[in-house]
Amino acid sequence: MTNKVVNLPDTCTVRMDGALCESDDFVAILSKKDGDTSIFYNTDALTLGMAFKLVAKEFVKCVEQCSPSEQQEIEAILGNANILERLREADE
Repeated sequence: MTNKVVNLPDTCTVRMDGALCESDDFVAILSKKDGDTSIFYNTDALTLGMAFKLVAKEFVKCVEQCSPSEQQEIEAILGNANILERLREADE
């Protein structure tokens, strides 16, 4: 499993609500079935920060729907930084 950050001056095209949307100001996280994950972006720090906050909020929601064993596995991956707890507190 590899994780990498790629910053390319490009455009991103996605299908949303049945329509193709294209932008040259974007943040995209792509995950493959083998576990490889990449983030592609072409934007400023403000938009990247807003994307981080949106992803963090959705991450907390998803984790809360996981079984206790899955939650323990996720917390083990995150390490002792208490990231999940800090994200929960930030959302309040």
